[in-house]
Amino acid sequence: MDVAAAAGVSHQTVSRAINGSGPVSASARVRVEAAVISLGYSPSSAAKALAGGRPTAIGVLSIGTHQFGPRRMLTEIETTARRSGYEAVVVDVPEVGERAVKDAINSMRGNIAGLVVLSPIDLPARALAEVRAKAPVVLVDATSASG
Repeated sequence: MDVAAAAGVSHQTVSRAINGSGPVSASARVRVEAAVISLGYSPSSAAKALAGGRPTAIGVLSIGTHQFGPRRMLTEIETTARRSGYEAVVVDVPEVGERAVKDAINSMRGNIAGLVVLSPIDLPARALAEVRAKAPVVLVDATSASG
């Protein structure tokens, strides 16, 4: 709405200009682009996901990321997701328990394109066996490094 007001056009025109999804006059496009730059606007990937019906986030279930190794992995996941056009949605599980893990996973389902589980223990593997996620799941747990 701010870009539309600054450019003197409708919000639909701003959307068409930014997304290339319809006709926009050359003068309106120039005004929209100038307003985008002057306001420092960046499109919301959450809004795009809602409009397009396609998840734009990678869920990350984090257990024990206060330790250096998992924290470093989390940073790399976030960076890689961003470079690939996704956001990383991180849910930390403060208490280790199967119910807490299931609740955390269920809070993300349906809103994510994939799930990464970081854990120094094997509990999430049992919790994941019961959760039928509709997205790909990568499990990095204590058993992953052992063989």
